[in-house]
Formats: sequence, C-alpha cells, structure tokens
Amino acid sequence: MASITIRTLGGVTVVDVSGPLVLSEGAGGLRDTVRGLIVQGGRQLLLNLAAVTFLDSAGVGELIAARTAALNRGAELKLLRPSRKVFEVLHGTRVARVFEILQDEAEAVGSFAESAEAAEER
Repeated sequence: MASITIRTLGGVTVVDVSGPLVLSEGAGGLRDTVRGLIVQGGRQLLLNLAAVTFLDSAGVGELIAARTAALNRGAELKLLRPSRKVFEVLHGTRVARVFEILQDEAEAVGSFAESAEAAEER
C-alpha cells in the first residue's frame, strides 16, 4: 500500500508518496488526501513521486483525479521526481502532457511563485 506523508515547504504543500500506487494496494487514498488538502485551503500542491515503486492504470487514474480535483477548486498540482519507471508509464499513457513535472524540489517550490506572479500580470 502506498504511504503518504504531508509537509509544507515555502507555502507549498508537499505530498510525499512512497510504495506502489496500484489498484490492489488501494490507490484511492491519494485522491482523498488531495481533496482533503484542497478543502483545508491548500492551493499549491506538489506530489513527490520519487519513492513510488510502481504505477498501474488505477494509479494513473488517481493522479488524473487529483489534478482534476485541484483544477476544479482553483488549486495547482505539480509532480516532482517521478522514478524512471513511473515516468515511462506517464509518458507512455500520454498523461505526462497534462502535468508540470519537475526534478528539483527547490525549483518546484519556486515555480508556484512564478505561476502566481504570471497570473497576477494577466
């Protein structure tokens, strides 16, 4: 079962996910976690996938559901450091196109400030 821990870094909520993100292991916990964070006021969410060991179609569905939940509530959701295996699944299913995927945590946290500044200029 995937393990989820939450921490805050520079105003960004970082969701560290580890283990397999698959149907048989209850992938639904990620979606529930993201929805709960959004309800609590989280608007800048970063999913750290560095320790995700495997991702199946249910896991991909959870990532898409989490992104949809974020967008519907005016929140941003980005992915951080997916492992090679996870990135291959995201790329192979073309899901990588809908996410901003970053490799460096500090850069990822800073990217939220850049997004907010760009939105204010519009």
